Amino acid sequence: MVSLAGDRHAGRMGLSLLNAVGLGKFVTSDPGEYVAICARLARDHAKLATLRAGLRERMQKSPLMDKIGFSRKLESCYLEMWDRYRSSHVAAAVVPAQAKPESSQAEILARARRLNAMGDIAGAARLCREVLRLQPDQLDALSLLWEASYKENDPGAAVDWLVKAAAANSAEAEIHHMLGCALQAQEKIDDAFVSFNRAIELQPGLAKTHNNLGCMFEAAGKLAEAEQRYRQAVHLDPGLAHARYNLGNLCKQKGEAAQAIEHIEQALAMEPEHADWRSNLGNLQYGRLMLDESVGNFQASIGIDPRYDRAYVNLGAALVMLGRVPEAERAFRKALELKPEPQTESWLLLQRHYRDGADARSLFDMHRAWAKRHAGGLVRGTGHHERAITPGRRINVAYVSPDFVRHPVAYFIEPVLAAHDRSAFNVFCYSNAGREDEVTLRLKGAPVCWRDISTLSDADVADQVRADSI
Repeated sequence: MVSLAGDRHAGRMGLSLLNAVGLGKFVTSDPGEYVAICARLARDHAKLATLRAGLRERMQKSPLMDKIGFSRKLESCYLEMWDRYRSSHVAAAVVPAQAKPESSQAEILARARRLNAMGDIAGAARLCREVLRLQPDQLDALSLLWEASYKENDPGAAVDWLVKAAAANSAEAEIHHMLGCALQAQEKIDDAFVSFNRAIELQPGLAKTHNNLGCMFEAAGKLAEAEQRYRQAVHLDPGLAHARYNLGNLCKQKGEAAQAIEHIEQALAMEPEHADWRSNLGNLQYGRLMLDESVGNFQASIGIDPRYDRAYVNLGAALVMLGRVPEAERAFRKALELKPEPQTESWLLLQRHYRDGADARSLFDMHRAWAKRHAGGLVRGTGHHERAITPGRRINVAYVSPDFVRHPVAYFIEPVLAAHDRSAFNVFCYSNAGREDEVTLRLKGAPVCWRDISTLSDADVADQVRADSI
């Protein structure tokens, strides 16, 4: 009933059989997910009974039992093989030995697909161009050339061919979609919009084009338009995982964490092998203090891509929150091994506060050493005046945190912000959370000067600090 797909006969056979009877949802290539599916089925006795009761009928109606259809397809293969054999022998009898019959378009494309499957991307692209010189709008050749350009990290290589194809056949929506994608990758945004909109005019139900338009609107900061496009894409094609994920990511930006989690979980149910999607879901769960779930997703992300450094950092953060400090340290050190970054070192310093045996002096020295390596001083970008040192003036004090949201830090600092003596202090909050929730709104309601620094560079923040005379 459940199959673990792999590159061996047993794994491929289970995949083939279950897909044939319409039970592809019980196939996975991930051992952890395989166990999870089995466990869910074992607990759901009613579902198991329903599946078993209908399995024989399902199989009888499937291609597995279509002996006539299978036989006809097999016979068709035999006939094609025989025709090719006869043709080659007839050609050999009438064509001089040094001459070779010209390959048909279908044969060239077949060779291109084989080269592409073997990893010879350049060879496949060369054959596609050979076809397109004779028929500029040949869709199979265009699609293969377009895919090859992305694999070669040169999407612009297909633009000229797609422009010629659009000129030869302006009524084909798929051509305009591919051209829009290639132009988008080249950051020719206005031209990409024109191509995508033309594709939608020709084929309003092209879900993937709505999704791409959503990405472009989101990049331009037009979140309402982006959301509309993502939702339209999901409506048109509920199985388009990328559109579902993008909608979830947009909900995250809007502070709608529950909806974001729901959409991204649905996207992962369709396409589970995305390390970045898993890590993003883990971050959302971490933000809602669903720590066990977040750890599971970070670990799953690492299982998909063991070199994904951000997943190790995120895993370490969640493990710190759970009090599993030695494991957190191992995760941070692995992240640093993959990609040394000041922020990861900062996390490593933080977890030292939760460990036994670290005295105040050694912790202070570690922080000083970090500052010497990474915070040697920011160059003054603007000519702010020096702080006034007039006796009796109110002191400007600022709190900087990514945790001015539903987080223990926010709950601890809230009474401090409220209790400050406003006759002696001006209070500033510098938030780099990048989102807001009900706790943020409550904190902003206190008598403080609020600064959102989540999108600012370090130099810009330094200038703001100087401007505020902190």
